[in-house]
Amino acid sequence: MNKTLPSPISGIVPRTLTIDDYKQISLPSLQHAGNAVNSETMSPVSLVPLLTPALLSSLRTHPRLPRNSWYFITAVTLSILNRPDSIPHVFRYVLERGVGPGEENPLGEEDGLHVVRRMRESLIKSSAVVGLPKVR
Repeated sequence: MNKTLPSPISGIVPRTLTIDDYKQISLPSLQHAGNAVNSETMSPVSLVPLLTPALLSSLRTHPRLPRNSWYFITAVTLSILNRPDSIPHVFRYVLERGVGPGEENPLGEEDGLHVVRRMRESLIKSSAVVGLPKVR
């Protein structure tokens, strides 16, 4: 069952990631993954984590978002905010909890591939309008 899935940000990450790769990402590692540099002192500046389980849950159950669209809207928003390091966290959350508000079961391989394809498509299409995240 350890089949590889294409990375939802395959234009940015040059290798194919497995489901196990996404499961190994922890919130503390995401908090320190995107370090910027203070332009005045040239010292690393830690970015505040944007995503919490409560925020992801509220996005997932938001009544005004089209059904099963919250995860790729969130991924594009993170890309626009230059926080691509948080996109795998969204993907892992979807894999573990499902795409819709009534679903609480982990996704199967077919559904996982569908999520990957939708996220990748939305990130590629949005890059034409908003550009790609800057490398830190």
